Amino acid sequence: MNIKAYFPIILLIGLFLISIFSVKIQSPPPIIGKTGPLEAFSAMRAIEHLKIIAQAPHSSGTAAHEEVRKYIVNYCEEMGLEVSIQDTMAARKWGSTLSASHVKNIIARFKGKRANAKHLLVLSHYDSQPNTPGAADDGAGVVAMLETIRALSLGAPLEHDVLFVFTDQEESGLLGAEAFVNTGSLATNTGVLLNFESRGNKGVAYTFEVNEENGWVIKHFAKGAPYPVANSMAYEIYKIMPNDSDFSMFRKGKYTGVNQANIDGFANYHSMTDIVENIDPRIVQHHGSNMLGLIRHFDQQDLDNTKADDVNFFNPVGRWLWYFPAFLNIPLILLCIGLVILLIYANRSVEGYTFSTVMKGLGIFLFTILVSIGIGFILLAGLLKLYPHYSHFYANNFYNVHFYFWMFMGVTLLVFGLIYGNLFRSQHPLALFTGVVIFKIILLVMVHFFFETATYVIYYPLIFLLVLLLLKVYSKNKISPLWYLFLGMIPLLLLWAPIIQTLYIVFSLVIPYASMLLFGILLAMALPFWQKGGQPLNGMKVIGASVLLLSIILGHINSKPTLSQPLQSYLSYVLDRDENKAYWLSVSKHQDEWTEKYVDQKKYPKMDPLYEDRFNWPNWRGEASVQSLESPKIIHGIIPEDSSRFKHAFTIVPQREIIGLEIFLNNVNTLDSLILDGRPILWNADSTRTSNRLLLHAIRKEGLNIRFTSPQADSFSMTIIERSLRIPSDWLKVPMPDNYIQGTGNYSDAIFTKETFTF
Repeated sequence: MNIKAYFPIILLIGLFLISIFSVKIQSPPPIIGKTGPLEAFSAMRAIEHLKIIAQAPHSSGTAAHEEVRKYIVNYCEEMGLEVSIQDTMAARKWGSTLSASHVKNIIARFKGKRANAKHLLVLSHYDSQPNTPGAADDGAGVVAMLETIRALSLGAPLEHDVLFVFTDQEESGLLGAEAFVNTGSLATNTGVLLNFESRGNKGVAYTFEVNEENGWVIKHFAKGAPYPVANSMAYEIYKIMPNDSDFSMFRKGKYTGVNQANIDGFANYHSMTDIVENIDPRIVQHHGSNMLGLIRHFDQQDLDNTKADDVNFFNPVGRWLWYFPAFLNIPLILLCIGLVILLIYANRSVEGYTFSTVMKGLGIFLFTILVSIGIGFILLAGLLKLYPHYSHFYANNFYNVHFYFWMFMGVTLLVFGLIYGNLFRSQHPLALFTGVVIFKIILLVMVHFFFETATYVIYYPLIFLLVLLLLKVYSKNKISPLWYLFLGMIPLLLLWAPIIQTLYIVFSLVIPYASMLLFGILLAMALPFWQKGGQPLNGMKVIGASVLLLSIILGHINSKPTLSQPLQSYLSYVLDRDENKAYWLSVSKHQDEWTEKYVDQKKYPKMDPLYEDRFNWPNWRGEASVQSLESPKIIHGIIPEDSSRFKHAFTIVPQREIIGLEIFLNNVNTLDSLILDGRPILWNADSTRTSNRLLLHAIRKEGLNIRFTSPQADSFSMTIIERSLRIPSDWLKVPMPDNYIQGTGNYSDAIFTKETFTF
């Protein structure tokens, strides 16, 4: 056997194994069982708490939510902590909508020796969405806090106080965090904040968000967290996304801290499948191990000066966290550009290697990646056409979504093999390689302008590779250049393989193209291996086609809703008292076999008549029987302030058990001096808006008091929409199938009543 003939294949296999290794090594930590060291964090001890907390959905305003609060309070008191409840009105504004509610934050103080020093703040929210037990979101964070309290109680006394704050109504719009930051004094004495979240029920927990001027906190995070998985690319991307967590309220207030969350298992996010039996205990272990380690580390630091210049930070391999000043970005980018110019100059005498062939190499790469992404776009459109029920899930993330990762990788592999192998085999491999490198330089400059501290993703492995290739050119030794390329690609694979997987997990069946682009760059960087003898390149076509076909088959086999992977379905009941009519409402993008028994075939573009043309939310409707539901009781008083201003006072008391209330103030020209249950809130309504909307959560039995000042004494109306949970089974002519579950959010298994009152 001629080993030399198979040398490129062997190296390619080596690169593949390195990629697998880099993904596997960046995984959650091993689980510590119930019998593990008592001073250590044990996921299995924590999960005993989770079995109680995540028994049922416990959204704010429900009896289950109250039981969870009592359990947390009792446990913290048993552990000797000082416990208080911050019971106050919270409010946040979004344009013409004001979201508000009474919140009940649980504040448990673990006392340290230095009473007047700044404290550590540890945060998770204890409410769930309406249709999920919330085992991972955010039960995992809550029980990590409870187990951490136990472990700390057995250790040496702490220097600083630790405030364990279990926030309320994160799912209602970060209202608990808003109240803690803006209505009390405790937040102002915070030295460092640690927030723990979940966006799925498995996977490594990333520290994806930090404060600005993050140099100090990242340095200590790297030292104090036993399993630090973080990168500034995620931080840059998250800053421009519409997502929020409790940490957002503190970031706006310039607090120092880190935000950690696991993100895999997205199909179970906010879902009835987010139960204890489905959660990976390793995410609890990752949360808790980092939580305990960071508390003990930060406790030994000076918490008065916690800001330093921004840094780039990332894991070059596994869970080793590396960081360096962000001001080095421009010099390193210039170094990268200089090394590329030097590489081109050093190979200027190579036959067939000219500016023209290099530009052709760049054009070939761009053409190939565009074809790959174009086919990926067509495949994605076909998937969503063939399996419309995928759209019932966030980001089309059905339970089989991991199979389609390999579909997109397979099509990229196949396209690169076909184009480079069949159409352009006569091109000089060095020119093709350099064309890809030039594309990376262009990409590097673009990334620097939009995501400054993410530029390391490109220049760090590229500098390493270029230096090795230049060493080969100038050393003139007899070692095969493939060895230099192989060694040079190791840092690239160790860094990029987990990023490619993570980008797909984050964006999945909405925007899988970033993963395809990075994978395509990896394939093109390996062109010299492909060109040697042609065997690996032919193999890439076969492997690409096989992976593509197999992933589609496995995806199809696992595409049907079952008891273990139930379909999320959306059905609500709406009673319009103004018209004395009722109808079924479904907000699914497509009907399913159950909801089509209730709604018509016509799809409506707006949510009228419930919201009277205010919101462009596509929906389906069907006629329903009018049920007897009591109207809210409204008491209205008016006091003249002067000849042109009037104080209005409303008390709205629900006459049935509800958890949400929406109030639309109609025909109100101006409104100021708003007071909700005693809290003054800066929110001015006016007639130029399409709606002046008060969105109220967790309504108490005694109702809500609203005060405001307006130039109008009368001639305005108020439309009130009440929301309660759980449609009675005797209202349903066809019960929900066993392999179906309620959809996420507020518009599933809910009852809405709408009524307009004139004053």
